[in-house]
Amino acid sequence: MSERFDTGSSCERCGSFAAAFSAAAGAWLCAGCVESAAPESTVPAPAPAADPVKVADTFAELAALLGLDAVNVGIVSAKLVGQGGSASAQLRLTNGEELEFAALRDMARPAVLRAELVATAGATPKMSADRAVAAIACLRNVARREATFTEDEIASDWADSYLALATVIDVDMKDQASRWAAFSDLRSLDDARREGASMSAVLRDVDGTLYVRSGHFFVFVRHRAGGLSEGAIGMRMQRVGWGKRSRSGRIKATAPGFSHSLNWAFFSVPPEHDSGNEVTAGTYVMRAREDSSLSRVEVVTGRYPVTSEGASS
Repeated sequence: MSERFDTGSSCERCGSFAAAFSAAAGAWLCAGCVESAAPESTVPAPAPAADPVKVADTFAELAALLGLDAVNVGIVSAKLVGQGGSASAQLRLTNGEELEFAALRDMARPAVLRAELVATAGATPKMSADRAVAAIACLRNVARREATFTEDEIASDWADSYLALATVIDVDMKDQASRWAAFSDLRSLDDARREGASMSAVLRDVDGTLYVRSGHFFVFVRHRAGGLSEGAIGMRMQRVGWGKRSRSGRIKATAPGFSHSLNWAFFSVPPEHDSGNEVTAGTYVMRAREDSSLSRVEVVTGRYPVTSEGASS
């Protein structure tokens, strides 16, 4: 708030002596009216500091639930990373050990919990499912929390990254000749990839739907996420909006006038899934040059062709 002081003006709200000009109200106001005219702060108030006595009492309660008090071991700190039952838990103990669980749901299993307790503190409490759940509830009340990316957020990043890098091949999936031409372009891309080219492409139908070769996408994800199965990757992608045209996801293209066909599995990505990605920023059609090696691919844009040599992946 900007203020100008003037002893000769009156408050334009209540008529009393004006202490300052309020930029927020656009008028001369007294001290009381200036305060009431001030806009509410949009900065959230800081969280109240934890009561150290309450924290200590909660740690003592948790230690008792875990049977640590019986072996004179206490809890120094507790941390949860992630959300829900998949969040990891870490409890630092007074004996210098750390009680760790890859997921809270593991802590809810009495046998697992008891094994960890005896391994880290030598505690051998009689543990029931209800007692384990009570310990988790107590832990949630006192643990420091750290956010992490969810599986769906990671899957969305896979999608955005892949689509941003991919070349777009426009196609009319209802037209046999157009579909065959697009599939032939994908086959040429496969040939280039086998020769060492690092390339990816997606089909874009006339309604904006994108079709992503599932096999190509699985390879892309495994370079980032290691040994996830195709089923696990597929389930994650379906949760973030990718789908399949049929149960198998396979789409067939047949050469006009011939019996030769190509049949591959695709993810389908609805048009609204993309929000300004480069994948929809232009029309690109890949054509394999008949008079060159399979690793040499010509990318044809609306204006001019750009030739790209295959690069090592």
